[in-house]
Amino acid sequence: MEKEKIYHIDNCQIIRVRFNQKIIHIPNNKGLKCIIKDNNTKKLAQQIKSDYRSIFKQPLKISNQSLIIEIWGHVVIEKWTYRLARKLNREKVWTLHKTIYHHCKVVDCGEKSIDNNRKIWDFLSWFYPLFYFFL
Repeated sequence: MEKEKIYHIDNCQIIRVRFNQKIIHIPNNKGLKCIIKDNNTKKLAQQIKSDYRSIFKQPLKISNQSLIIEIWGHVVIEKWTYRLARKLNREKVWTLHKTIYHHCKVVDCGEKSIDNNRKIWDFLSWFYPLFYFFL
């Protein structure tokens, strides 16, 4: 059963988040980039987890910090490869960016039982204060 919820956080554009059992799907769009820029990723993560609990009557088994790090990771790597491709303007770099963009255009955040990358984001969440400082 897939559900969808629309979020409008502060002055940022609306983003549509899709909810499935054990996984959520967040579009990597201008709205999400605005939320990150305005330092509201924690607010978004808390609202998503609260809504997940309301929808499925159980918690999403992803820590707030792991969820935030995964969101940041997808947005930042896509932005960096875009900047690199623009700066170098080489076809191979543009191809790399397009590949990464394809994988980052939706941030799929799943529980360990269905998301092979959850261990990576959980590990990186230990460095949350460091990432927060540089973002």
